[in-house]
Order: sequence, then C-alpha cells, then structure tokens
Amino acid sequence: MDDRTLFAWTPAMLLGGIGLLLVIVSYGAILASKKENRHISGVPVFGGVLIALGFLLSPCKWLAFLGLIDYGIWEIGWLCILRLLIEPLQNKRRKQQPPRPPKVGSRRQK
Repeated sequence: MDDRTLFAWTPAMLLGGIGLLLVIVSYGAILASKKENRHISGVPVFGGVLIALGFLLSPCKWLAFLGLIDYGIWEIGWLCILRLLIEPLQNKRRKQQPPRPPKVGSRRQK
C-alpha cells in the first residue's frame, strides 16, 4: 500500500471508528434500558453521521450508506413522516367531526 492510499483512508477510518463506537454505545444503552427497566440515554444519530462522513471522505463513497446502521437516523425519519403526513390527516379528520355537546353536570358549580 502506498502513502497516497493510506492517506486517503485515514480520515475514513478515524471518523468511522469513532462513529462505530458511538453506535455501539447507543445500542448498548437500548439494551441496558430494557434490562434495567428504566431510561438510559444513548447518543443517537451522531455515530451514523460520523460513519457516513468518514466514508464520504474515502475513495469508496458508496460505503457512506453504512451510516444507516444507526437507529437514530431511522427514528428521525419516522418522526418526520409522522409530523408531515399523519398529523395533518388526523387534524383534518378532527375538523370534519361535528362538535360534541358538553356533558351536563360534569363540572361543579360554585
């Protein structure tokens, strides 16, 4: 391996290694949360972004798709779908329903 090839892969390996460490920590936090039945926060998204950035700097750009192994990227995508597509449909249905009459006797009168 010549020096140019090594120099081209060095940033990819450094960023990819740090990103992989963050992805492993995130998945470990998920498993610990389920095991101990309490919330333990991981570091979502950052690991996948670092992996993708590292491989975008490498000679093999298509390896940047490995950044999708981070669950945080899928979580953000799902939340965007919920916000942009599903919530407007639910709000539209709520507006179409006739208003409910107030319940009689449910509030205390002073």
